[in-house]
Amino acid sequence: TGGARSPIPSPPSPSPCSASGAAASRTCSPLPSPLAATLSPDSSPPPPPFPHPPDSPSRSIWSTPAASPEHKRSRPPQSFPTSNPPPRPTPSSPSSPASASLAPTSPPSSRGIPSSSAPAWRRPCPPSSSSSRASGCRAPRSRDSSRSLPSTSAASPSYPSLEKVVKRNVGLLRECTLGACDIGKLAISLPRMLTANVEQIRAMVASAEALGVPPGCAMFRQALRSVALVSEEKIATKLDHLKKATRWSDADAGIAVSRWPSVLSLSKETLQRKSDFFIAEVGLEPAYIARRPAMLSFSLEGRLRPRYYVMRFLKENGLLDHDRDYYGMVLCSEKVFAEKFICPHKEAAPHLPEDYVAARRGEMPTNFRFI
Repeated sequence: TGGARSPIPSPPSPSPCSASGAAASRTCSPLPSPLAATLSPDSSPPPPPFPHPPDSPSRSIWSTPAASPEHKRSRPPQSFPTSNPPPRPTPSSPSSPASASLAPTSPPSSRGIPSSSAPAWRRPCPPSSSSSRASGCRAPRSRDSSRSLPSTSAASPSYPSLEKVVKRNVGLLRECTLGACDIGKLAISLPRMLTANVEQIRAMVASAEALGVPPGCAMFRQALRSVALVSEEKIATKLDHLKKATRWSDADAGIAVSRWPSVLSLSKETLQRKSDFFIAEVGLEPAYIARRPAMLSFSLEGRLRPRYYVMRFLKENGLLDHDRDYYGMVLCSEKVFAEKFICPHKEAAPHLPEDYVAARRGEMPTNFRFI
């Protein structure tokens, strides 16, 4: 009561809204906090408006308000290398001892190397030691200058190219009267023939001539394939097995090899089984087989034995002449064999086609069981 009474502040009047022509945007200043609290006691006061730059136009009240700093994603502060370049010495003014003693003694840090305050992954690796090896840090490895590339001063031996070797061997085979077709078949079955040296080619030609197949003969290509890259001792061993299995003499073996040189490629067991069948069951003479050695190339179960059963069945039932040669029945194809020896006898022997097919599968039909 005794003192001066302070004047009661009057609430500031709200600023009018400014409308610009026909535009729908207008800018209103926020209401004071006491008045806003009286108008909406349950609602919190609106956030202060985002300050606009002085030169920017007024923001519309219908525009989306800017995100508050609280809604922004918080990022941890990044630490950057704090390194200062060492001071450059001035050559004109030498430093005095007093000033040198007052200068800081911190070691100069090189430019670009992070300080100790940087994260561990940005710190430079220390020199190689037991502690650095334990922490997984490795010092940069320097290239050993003592190691040097192998010297190329020594002259390496020169070898002919593959193209020259193939051309040379093809020329040698052409000199042996082999055509392009025979050389191609020989290269497919024996590709090493094209890369052999000259001495090996000449040795193969000499071995073929020793078997009675000189160059220019129709079987010369097969003879080369049979003796290719095979020693003379191994060829002699094969001839001995051939003569023992087929009961041939030296003359018979020479005739058989000259007529079909691939007989040397057959195994000893195969020769034994086929020769026993020809001699014991069919009743052929060894000399007869030696002059027709191509019979040894056919399958015993698939052709030789089933056709013999058909021939014997037809002869015993009077359906085939007894003078029919077994060799001729073996050489013909399946189609020709069926047309000549099976189809004409369907009425007299209707079971003959089924029996022949069963015999080819390795079975023994009842009608083919001869006494």
